[in-house]
Amino acid sequence: MAKGLCMYLIDIADDHPLVREAIGQLLQQQLNNCQVRLSVDFPSLWQQLAEGPEPDLILLDLQMPGCQGFDGLQRLQAAFPQVPVAILSANDDKPTMLAAMTHGAIGFISKASERTQLVQAVQQLLQGEVYLSAAQFRSDSPKTPTPPLLETVSPLEWKVRALTTQQQRVLQWLLKGLSNKAIARELHCAETTVKSHVSVVLEKFAVKRRAELLALFASTTD
Repeated sequence: MAKGLCMYLIDIADDHPLVREAIGQLLQQQLNNCQVRLSVDFPSLWQQLAEGPEPDLILLDLQMPGCQGFDGLQRLQAAFPQVPVAILSANDDKPTMLAAMTHGAIGFISKASERTQLVQAVQQLLQGEVYLSAAQFRSDSPKTPTPPLLETVSPLEWKVRALTTQQQRVLQWLLKGLSNKAIARELHCAETTVKSHVSVVLEKFAVKRRAELLALFASTTD
């Protein structure tokens, strides 16, 4: 967050001026506590990050001068691991979204999103939550139906069933992208309790970040 200012700092990196400037203006108009910096390519974004201050969120286009595909995201993760990065792209197909989350993005915003959706997405990301544009990636709960006696159960389903009831509830809200604080409100418990459950859930599914967990469950759906 910008030093000395009670506001969020967001970097928008996109080589299309209409997209870059329109999103920047929209966020500054709709979010009173938002300051925006614009980058025309990856080198200019990198220079801004090096000079500081570090932003609270980066909205990164996948294809622009200086980076192609997930190269830019990987470089940002290596050099600035503490800075959250969300992908902003017109390529919003399922494989691209899954790859983005696997490479460490905390969110994926389609350029086809409505204005209100985009603002809500950024607000959610600034609160430490995960966001994906497609509704199919934000299931209400892990599907754990009781199978017939001889039905084959996937390894993922067995892992879900091995969780305690409270851990399954935490998983349900994790798959909706909620932060620890938001989950604590939903479950009426302490945030430290949620944090403990989240650690167990991530360990059970052999992932390090909640974005990876979401991508894991999304990859099992058609």
